[in-house]
Amino acid sequence: MVDVFISYAREDEAFVAKIAQAVKAEGYEVWWDDDLPPHKSYGDVITEKIGEAKAAIVVWSAHAAASEWVRAEADVARNAKKLVQTVIDGTTPPLPFNQIQHADLSGWTGEGDDRDWRKVLASLAELNGRTAPQPVEDTPSALEIPEPFAAAPVAGKSKKGLVLAAMLALVLLGMFAGWRIFGGDPNAKAAQRAGFTVAAVVESPDEVANIRRGPSLSDPIVGKAYQGEVIYTRRQGGKWWKVRKQDGTTGYMARHLFIVEGKL
Repeated sequence: MVDVFISYAREDEAFVAKIAQAVKAEGYEVWWDDDLPPHKSYGDVITEKIGEAKAAIVVWSAHAAASEWVRAEADVARNAKKLVQTVIDGTTPPLPFNQIQHADLSGWTGEGDDRDWRKVLASLAELNGRTAPQPVEDTPSALEIPEPFAAAPVAGKSKKGLVLAAMLALVLLGMFAGWRIFGGDPNAKAAQRAGFTVAAVVESPDEVANIRRGPSLSDPIVGKAYQGEVIYTRRQGGKWWKVRKQDGTTGYMARHLFIVEGKL
């Protein structure tokens, strides 16, 4: 029995293989047409497998939007109320699928805690009658409240601690610069591929900053970054910026809890 069917354009096979592997890692039985039996017609197998599957992921791209096969498969999945839409290159799904929500995996590099990837997993869990993956336990911090709503700093706070934090940030930034000079930091390169363009250093009065699934205190915590830690981000507006840790953890952090240091 197939749990998840994946529809895609052949040109996107390399990216889709990554999606299929990640879905299998969650314990689902996955079918995509690399498993097509040689003695059966394509149309017959596709109809059979979509009918068997409890969920159908459609991977939209410019190539997929131009494919009659992908559109037909998406239509069958939509009519069966098992459609899970993803986009991998920023392409808007074609009519009428642009009226249905989708997960944007354009910058996804396989992180299990990516916000849009977790949307996909939540949909798969619901359609397969499973419990959705649980986020990291939420422990709110008042220091995340974006300024000017944050509480005023405690009077008489030691300047020595701030000086030490600044020195540590400079040391880490120097190490980061050295990585770039001597062959490049693989973590930074992975961050660049995911769309992050600048390095930053955590500067939190509480010496730890929460990384949340979305840009608000109501979103669950997916990770933590510590005082002086180098993270990656990109120039954004607003009081919450999307960031990425060196271990690949991606989410949103209150802007006043880190200092942007320079380009990757």
